[in-house]
Amino acid sequence: MTIRVLAALMLATCAAAWGPVTHQILGCEFADCTSATNGSFVLGKSSPDAFLTESDLTWVHSFDFAAWMLAYGIQNEARYRTATFDPTQFSRGFFVHLIEDQISHHANGYLPAAVEPMLMLEYHVDALMYMNDTRFDLHVFSNDGLVFYTAALNNYASAINKTLNISLGKVRSLIDEYQDGLKSELKLFHLDNYKDGMVKGDTCHYTTFDQAFEHLQLSLLWGHAATVAWLSMADSGVAPAASAAAIVKYVDNQFAGHGGTSCLSY
Repeated sequence: MTIRVLAALMLATCAAAWGPVTHQILGCEFADCTSATNGSFVLGKSSPDAFLTESDLTWVHSFDFAAWMLAYGIQNEARYRTATFDPTQFSRGFFVHLIEDQISHHANGYLPAAVEPMLMLEYHVDALMYMNDTRFDLHVFSNDGLVFYTAALNNYASAINKTLNISLGKVRSLIDEYQDGLKSELKLFHLDNYKDGMVKGDTCHYTTFDQAFEHLQLSLLWGHAATVAWLSMADSGVAPAASAAAIVKYVDNQFAGHGGTSCLSY
C-alpha cells in the first residue's frame, strides 16, 4: 500500500477543511500553547472534527453548537474550570476552528469540498506545517476537559430536543481514536512530497509551488483576520450566536472583495 493511499484512508475518516496539525499550529497564533489554560484553546481548535465519523453527531461541527457551547462554558466556568482545563478557552478555540473552515471550505476557497483529491491536499498542507513549524505539540485531553465536553454535548442535545445521552467513555473513545489517527499521520509526514502535492491539488491550477504556497498563505491570512475580528467581538461582549452570524458575513465579504475567490492572478 502506498503512502498516498494510506493517507487517503486515514483522512477519509477524520478530515474536514484544515487538518489537525494545521488547526493546532494556527491556534498557537493566538495562545501560548505550552500553558494549561491556552492548551485548552488549542484542544478546542482540534475537537470539532473528532465526531465526523458519527452520523448522529454531525451537528457538533456547526456554529449553532459552537455558539451554544461557548455560552454554556462562560455561564458554567466556575463549575468546570480546573488547573488543567478552561471551558471558555476551549469553547473559543472550537469556535475559531469553524471560522477557519468557513474560509477554507468556501465554495471558491482553498479546500472547497471534503472529498478526494481535497483530502490529500489537506494532508500535504499538514505535512508542510509539521515539517516547517516547531510549535506543534500533541495536546491531550485531561479528564476535566472530557467531562465538560460530554456535558456540553448532552445539554445542547437536550436543548434542541435531541435524544443523545452520550457517555464520558464514548467521548473519550472518539477523541482517542481521532488522536491515534493523528499520531499515525505524524509518522508519515517526512515521506510526503508536499510541494508537488500542493501544486497538483490546488483548485486554482497553478504550475509552481511558489504560486500554490501564496494561495495557501492568502487563505491562512484571511483566517487570521477573521479570527481577530471574531475575538474582538467576543471580548466586547457580543453574544455568541450573533457573533457567528456576523463572522459568516465577514467571510463572505472577504471573498467578495477578492473577485469571489481566493485564487490569485499571475
